[in-house]
Amino acid sequence: MKNYSLTQKEINLQYKLLKMISRSFSIPINFLSRPIRFDVCNAYLIFRLADIIEDLTDAKKNDRAILYRLLSETLSAPEKVFLFKNQLQASLNQNVSSATRKLIEHTDLVIRLYGFTSRHNKKIFDSHLNTMIDVMLQYDRDLGYDRITTANDLDHYAWGVAGNVGEYLHDLFFLYHYQSESTARSKRQASQIGIGLQLVNIVMDINSDKKSGYSWLPSQSLGIKGSDIKRLRSISKARIDKIAQQAVDNFSQGEDYLMAINFYSFRVKFFILFPVQLAKFILNKLLKTNEYSDARQIKPKRWQVYMMIAIVMLKSISVSRKSTI
Repeated sequence: MKNYSLTQKEINLQYKLLKMISRSFSIPINFLSRPIRFDVCNAYLIFRLADIIEDLTDAKKNDRAILYRLLSETLSAPEKVFLFKNQLQASLNQNVSSATRKLIEHTDLVIRLYGFTSRHNKKIFDSHLNTMIDVMLQYDRDLGYDRITTANDLDHYAWGVAGNVGEYLHDLFFLYHYQSESTARSKRQASQIGIGLQLVNIVMDINSDKKSGYSWLPSQSLGIKGSDIKRLRSISKARIDKIAQQAVDNFSQGEDYLMAINFYSFRVKFFILFPVQLAKFILNKLLKTNEYSDARQIKPKRWQVYMMIAIVMLKSISVSRKSTI
């Protein structure tokens, strides 16, 4: 693969791919300043490729392990990207959207652009990608409905695929000097936000996952007591609500992470706050829904998203001012 100069057309295409794949995450990522915006956009698309291997392939576990390894290897050996892309395309199931196929089609561009990310990003990204891959393989199943056995398994899985991403962003913000300190406490707070977001994804996708033949809800009891069951609509809904409430708790634990971000970095604070605000909106609707059957029941309307953008912008500035006191 030739290492010719980066063009604006390629940069624009990467952001276009981001918007096609995730409108919700494209909003906070595009709000970041350059050059970290470029790094985070590229990282999101590569992490998403790992998700595609996990969720949208008909390959067996051993074959998925090969795909994961190839994806990881392309970071240092980009000439392998075409082998990875061809094998991934050959393994896709019937549930792949046109936007996802577009991303896969441009995998070689995404991997090439990784070579133009900052030295900060290259210093830390591959280890976090490999952590995600290791955890995905740990809970991979060729057959069987339940992917998770216990609540502890769910915590570990959510950390590996999303809390770990929160830790990657924590480290990246520190290297870019958007963050005044890097401690075990601040990293855990960033991780809790990622875990909460993953739990929201799990409860949102519970019905579509069921149709695909698997579940990320713990197969063992979630410890729901009789008094809780009386309050909730049904045992099934109680299990969903239990995960939703856990996500709320994760966000509460992660809120103090904002205090680690430098007072003038309100764009970074918006980046952190917006997905949480969106997730809390979804959780609130979910917990008030008597019977959840479709993600469209709990997704915000466009005008509600615009309202959230305005609210989070004001809150980001307010938090920045408080940090100076």
